[in-house]
Amino acid sequence: MNYRFDGKQKTIAFGRWPEILLSAARERLADARRLLAEGIDPAEQAKLDRIAESVAKKNSFEDIAEEWLEKRQLEGIAPMTLKRARWLLEITYPAIGRRPITEISAHELLLVLQKVEKSKRYDTASRIRSTCSQVVRRQNIWH
Repeated sequence: MNYRFDGKQKTIAFGRWPEILLSAARERLADARRLLAEGIDPAEQAKLDRIAESVAKKNSFEDIAEEWLEKRQLEGIAPMTLKRARWLLEITYPAIGRRPITEISAHELLLVLQKVEKSKRYDTASRIRSTCSQVVRRQNIWH
């Protein structure tokens, strides 16, 4: 698509034919035209969307949890408390550690907690829920 933005001639591509169907390309064209009508450069917006997506992928639950643990350590929390928090979080890492934190649902965490509860470790499940809640709250404030 060729267009003018801020007096400059620009071109944006929506993808190659076999990979992008004609109907999908038409939808992307319509989206680009809507953005232009709102005064937004579609190429710049696509670039910002790609950056936001890559940042979201880097913000996995495990990454945010490790940041949270580092922050707690700098706050002067007792080493044993940090060790216990790390242990609790490591129980969740196989199930949700690599997932972007913004995509983790309460149901996914519930499955992890139910797995722990099946082994009759109810207090551990409660502590995991509390620790994960603190990690998610940190993510919502800072990211």
